[in-house]
Amino acid sequence: MNRCTRCAVLPEPLAENGVLYLAPPHQQTGRTMARVLHARDITFDQPDADTFAVTLRTGLLTQIAEGFSTALSSAEMDDTSTVILDGDRIPSFRDLMQARTLTTLAAQVQGAWLMDVIREERVTTWFQPIVRASDPSSIFAYECLLRGLNRDGSIISPKHMFDLARDADLMFHLDRVARLSAIKAAVTQNINTSIFINFNPTSIYNPTSCLQSTIRAISEAGIEPGSIVFEVVESEEIADSGHLMSILDFYRNAGFKVALDDIGSGYSSLSLLATMRPDFIKLDQQLIRDVDRDSYKAGLASRLLDFATSEGIETVAEGVETEGEWAWLREHGASHTQGY
Repeated sequence: MNRCTRCAVLPEPLAENGVLYLAPPHQQTGRTMARVLHARDITFDQPDADTFAVTLRTGLLTQIAEGFSTALSSAEMDDTSTVILDGDRIPSFRDLMQARTLTTLAAQVQGAWLMDVIREERVTTWFQPIVRASDPSSIFAYECLLRGLNRDGSIISPKHMFDLARDADLMFHLDRVARLSAIKAAVTQNINTSIFINFNPTSIYNPTSCLQSTIRAISEAGIEPGSIVFEVVESEEIADSGHLMSILDFYRNAGFKVALDDIGSGYSSLSLLATMRPDFIKLDQQLIRDVDRDSYKAGLASRLLDFATSEGIETVAEGVETEGEWAWLREHGASHTQGY
């Protein structure tokens, strides 16, 4: 079985020399780009009316990324194609296949540190307990939470890393490192309960190849597949439910369980609930906040809990912070609760 190079092999560092070609989506964007380059005394050629060519030198990519990120809209950044070539040759079809958006280029320039974090696996996993609603002193499972590490040991927030990874086209790599870190840490910490491992379906091309390293790590760690729950996150961004189901079928066939996150936060998650029939659903913390005092939230939450119970789906209520919230959830049949 071949490994997925899209997940396991990081992109090469951006070249500091060669020629940067930029193709803006329309003339107005091109005029703005020309003003930015002129303002920074960056010389450029125009092989044709719709293309810019900038001969690079050390530090120039950073100036270009900063200037365009400030002057152009996000739509213009997304719709501008870029490619870096060595020498003055005309871009070939293969070169064009390797083109990236200006958004991705700027993110990779400004976020080179994230590639270092992933390459050096400077990450750690924290474990947040999930307790039984009937007895909060009894831990049912832990959710695995990724944290990055600076070289001085200080913590990098996961939001900072994942936001940058999306723009820099590094989600495949960061998601893979997060899964492997969770498995390794569970063994190191001698976790003997179930563990919930987050994954983003958009960071997986083909489960047979992309998840090979994850399955191998679990097997080598001697962890029982039935104690691992793979939790779908970013459900609002999932456009291809068929692709998601192929991933979930792969997990289930391997003996793992699956969970759907953030139920109650939007239409997409409710639609997926009917499609994927998960083993667990996690009720969004915004729905749970003050559920004991808000009749509208209580009505929606109670219906979701009743539905899950009738379908044999276990529930995890997220963001439980008060005794009143916990008592309401216990009385209305929640299986488990999770706080901060």
